[in-house]
Amino acid sequence: MNEATLFGQLLRATRKAHNVGLAKLAEKVGIGAKHLGRIERGEKLPSFELIIALANAMGVSPSEFFAFENVKADLVKSVGFYP
Repeated sequence: MNEATLFGQLLRATRKAHNVGLAKLAEKVGIGAKHLGRIERGEKLPSFELIIALANAMGVSPSEFFAFENVKADLVKSVGFYP
């Protein structure tokens, strides 16, 4: 699993944990919902400015989206998947 995919998974998990819809978050940061969906799937990489805007829109630190080791550990625990 590459870093773009891990970033997207953490972004999606954070968004869902804050009960924010994809379209609503996209609107808050000034991008299209399709573009945000591509970022969450790891198909597109966000700019530094967009990462900051996404974090600010949800009231979290941008570092939340880079806790890759947490995602890998969760995958191992939940399904025995070793990235």
